Amino acid sequence: MKKYGSVIADIEPPNAVPTSAIVAGVAGWMLQPHQPYRPTLVAGKDVHLAAGERAVWLQRVQLARGGAITLGVALVLLLAMTLVTGFAGAPAGVLAITIAVTLVLALLVATTVAFHVRVDETGLTVNSVVGIPRVHVPLSDIDRVEAVQVNPMGEFGGWGLRWAPGGGFGVVLRSGPGIRVRRTGGKVFTVTVDDAATGAALLEALRVRALAR
Repeated sequence: MKKYGSVIADIEPPNAVPTSAIVAGVAGWMLQPHQPYRPTLVAGKDVHLAAGERAVWLQRVQLARGGAITLGVALVLLLAMTLVTGFAGAPAGVLAITIAVTLVLALLVATTVAFHVRVDETGLTVNSVVGIPRVHVPLSDIDRVEAVQVNPMGEFGGWGLRWAPGGGFGVVLRSGPGIRVRRTGGKVFTVTVDDAATGAALLEALRVRALAR
């Protein structure tokens, strides 16, 4: 069995900003010149599989240190705020909202801190290290595989677990190379990951071999 090593990808998640910054950002967005995004294909690689030969390509994608620190600090602050709210005798409704927000952020941190990306004879699998969310695209559901350069803002409007009209769903943790799968039903899935050309080439080789059977 062939096995490819793991890599680490970067993400810079958006932080909470004051209203004035939001207004300034919206104004800047509206004033900037229109430059439509055009996907850039990555130079492909050739992967040849012998009959019956097994191969697997594995990658690990995780938050950059800056993003992890930002989310960690935000979570600690919310936990502290929840404790202060509880000890201060705040109304039950306020305390419930604070607890709910803290739990949501904790879930967000746990489910987006790192992802495993796997290409094997079952297809493409991308899942969080905690098990959810998980995306699996079987070989039989793949119409085309591409290795592309991904522009998170241009294609998806940001970073993270994203969906964009025409761009489909994506696990977009950073700018750079990614694997894009166009499914037989017309849906599109993208995951940003280093060495995407190798992963896409192996996935395509497995798809072609499965069709030939």
